[in-house]
Amino acid sequence: MIIVDTGSRDRISDMRWDRGAQTIKIDHHVNVDAFADINWSDESFSSASEMIYCLIYQSKGNLHLTQDGARCLYAGIVGDTGRFLYDDTSSYTLQVASELLKFGFDAPTVNRHEDDISPNVAKMVAYALQNLEIEDSGVGHIILKRDIIQKFGLSSGELDAVIPVIGRISTIQIWAIFREKSDGKYHVNLRSKGTVIIDIAKKHHGGDHPLSSGATANDLGEVQQIIEELNELVVNE
Repeated sequence: MIIVDTGSRDRISDMRWDRGAQTIKIDHHVNVDAFADINWSDESFSSASEMIYCLIYQSKGNLHLTQDGARCLYAGIVGDTGRFLYDDTSSYTLQVASELLKFGFDAPTVNRHEDDISPNVAKMVAYALQNLEIEDSGVGHIILKRDIIQKFGLSSGELDAVIPVIGRISTIQIWAIFREKSDGKYHVNLRSKGTVIIDIAKKHHGGDHPLSSGATANDLGEVQQIIEELNELVVNE
């Protein structure tokens, strides 16, 4: 069983993962949960897709990549780097993308598909931009209560489309999106244009990357605490 791009076992989408005779983890996040028999975690890669290409290349012909496989790996790299915008985009990332393009799939269609959003996602993005609070420090934040999330009828993955849009606002340096879950706790997406925020994420049951992390707030009190910590981080930098 091969688990890809998943930092901890609670984020695995299919709970049958541990029924295999052997498990392998391929992930580019901080290795906070070595849940597999073989754990390959490396933060230097932009994406798990980039890691898989590296694995195929290093196999010296024992592993083979098809055109459709190349298309999927390219889509994974484009998605995880934010169209090569994020700080984890390296010269090797661009080299891998170039090699994948040689397989001849329709890259412009992949790029357009990666950028497409549904009408409901567009409405949620509009709501987020209208209700976003921006502190004088450059910290932006929004709290999405369950009734709002249910109103737009979006999945967790669709809600992720809001995250990069907020970062396009020029005056924002750090931003946080707080999503209320069914148990009353809040899933927190933290992003930064330069200031390292992973230490704050770790204080609140999270982690991932220096400028891109997730966390959990138990209640609105902890939500406010995270906002205050982000403000202090920027002011004291």
